[in-house]
Amino acid sequence: MSHKHIGVSMLTLLMLTLSANAQTRLNLTEKHDLESVLATGLKYKENNHGDKRRHFSLDSQNIALTLPGGATIQSKIDIGSMTVRDGKLLFIEIIGGILPDDEAYQVALTVHKAFGIPVDRLNEWKDAIKGKGRDAPTFSNAQNGNYPNVFIEILSSMNTKYPWMIRMSFSWNVDDEDKRDETWGKTNNPKPPTGLAQVSLDSPTGKIYELKDAYAHLIKEQEELDRRLGQVRGADGHLINPPTPPKAPEAKPAPTPSEEPTSSTPWSVVAVLIVAATGLLWLLVKNRK
Repeated sequence: MSHKHIGVSMLTLLMLTLSANAQTRLNLTEKHDLESVLATGLKYKENNHGDKRRHFSLDSQNIALTLPGGATIQSKIDIGSMTVRDGKLLFIEIIGGILPDDEAYQVALTVHKAFGIPVDRLNEWKDAIKGKGRDAPTFSNAQNGNYPNVFIEILSSMNTKYPWMIRMSFSWNVDDEDKRDETWGKTNNPKPPTGLAQVSLDSPTGKIYELKDAYAHLIKEQEELDRRLGQVRGADGHLINPPTPPKAPEAKPAPTPSEEPTSSTPWSVVAVLIVAATGLLWLLVKNRK
């Protein structure tokens, strides 16, 4: 391969890496209107467009939201949503990846500290989930003194190995009595403690857990079975060359029943005996004359 081709390949790889790690940054410190949010390059789909409210789903992306007061929430998300009324954000939520027990607690603890949310209920939840498996309770807490309001939930992922995912929601004033705005938030929002101006919903280890990791032992058993049977599977898990089932032996036709004779003596023998008896009778009559 020429140096030119190597250079192009490396550039392509670099661009793909940068694209995968690119972060969509939503600066909500000054305003929360839809036009400025969409101008950030946010990846989304619009699900419903009403007269006053519009609903959006967020695509998979690396996203960061900066709020009045200086706190930034970052996460690699697969799903999220957004509701808009009269051209302004009413509600936005982001959901982080799946996490094991200890990491879900650590991430939630960091969020609590960053927003000044008391941690007593979170610690109670940590104790309550021990040994519960899928029956473990979920968790939610809020900081309504913030602008926008901050809501955190620890939701079940329905996965035994990585049972949790964290959802953070932010909602803006919805009635005329709430006079708060971004200027109010800059002054009154709790200031993040040192080192917590930016917090993440991702794993503290930097690992991205996948649902299939929880079933690694089952996958290994299936691969061993496929190897023994000579089976090959595609990327979708479906068999490419399923084994041909053994051919069932052809059923032999049932023998045609033959008619049973009415007598056990063949007719040819009976005829001979009749002829012999007739001849013998003729000789006896002749000798008497």
